[in-house]
Amino acid sequence: MPSRLQFPKGFLWGTAQGAHEVEGGLVRSDWWVWEQTPGHVAGGATSLAGADWWHRADDDFVMAARLGLRALRFSVEWSRVEPDEGRFDEEALARYAAWAERLRGLGIEPVACLLHRTLPQWLAARGGFEGAEAVERFGRFAGRAVEAIADRVQWWLTVDDPAGYVEHGWLDGRWPPGRRRDLGGALRVARHLAAAHATAWHLIHRRVPTALVSAGIQHHPPGPSGSALERGAGWLRDWLSNRAWLESTLDGRLRPPLGALERFEPAGATHDFIGLQVDGDGLGEAALEAARHGRPILVTSHRTAGAGPASLTGALAGLHAAIQRGADVRGYLYASLVDGFGWSEGYRRAGGLLQVDRATQERHLTGRALLYGEIARDDVVHAG
Repeated sequence: MPSRLQFPKGFLWGTAQGAHEVEGGLVRSDWWVWEQTPGHVAGGATSLAGADWWHRADDDFVMAARLGLRALRFSVEWSRVEPDEGRFDEEALARYAAWAERLRGLGIEPVACLLHRTLPQWLAARGGFEGAEAVERFGRFAGRAVEAIADRVQWWLTVDDPAGYVEHGWLDGRWPPGRRRDLGGALRVARHLAAAHATAWHLIHRRVPTALVSAGIQHHPPGPSGSALERGAGWLRDWLSNRAWLESTLDGRLRPPLGALERFEPAGATHDFIGLQVDGDGLGEAALEAARHGRPILVTSHRTAGAGPASLTGALAGLHAAIQRGADVRGYLYASLVDGFGWSEGYRRAGGLLQVDRATQERHLTGRALLYGEIARDDVVHAG
């Protein structure tokens, strides 16, 4: 007999998307340049079409509302807003503001992300976040974005997965700029992203003091089994790839390898909640680990290990167990609402609640969408 797991009333059941995954036409970003080189993206795919959100987002918002979802995360694409240095596209800013307004009108909480893996080409050509000047330029962009949409948005992410951005860009070379084993560059970028996060946190709070701001942090909790050496190696990987950055921006004291515990005052206490991101299994364990920081938690992106319903309900059962043990989890954003461009994996990684016909851009409701909609409407997961 399946267990009936009751989640808190008003729990933010939602979905997460990145601009470059779904908008289409983002040809002014560094990722667009990256996609033109054979071998960088599976199957030679490009993001040119995406899911055509720049023209079709409203239809998907309506479908999300019909499913009963209560939150939707989107990103404000820097390369669209500032395609050339110092030239801001006011129509693009107005479009993002209209999205947030439309979502609110549909009863869906907008969650806005300011930096999701892409840079404008003009900044990438100068080294991107390897240079300290990128922090100031990001602050200028973030200020315009905040001015445009802050009155409509309560939940914010400054940076999506900073550790993943650094790892794949400067250590394994899977993402732009394609560096391998560039530890010095990686540490510079990580420190500058911490400064960029802090800059955005202060900008948002000056405009909306009650805003809830964090970053999307991947968690890789060590497995409960295995030898002591294996568990220790897992802990070290999680520390280097995630916890060091998070803890440095929780209290403004730079942890190794970002620093030697020196004070970085602007980054102190710049998380109003913990943006929790974890792929596959272990969601509950990651939520319990995040809870030790004493802040509310929003699961800002989660991709299940498999496509079947048991994979989703099993992950949510783990999250429910964490809540029962005291984790203050406010919501869960499934990745993703629609199938989109999957970065280095191209379009071969599906999993959206809405399947997209690449030839016609038609949407097809999946069984998982119906299951997730039922969960969202009732705040109940039937698991086991």
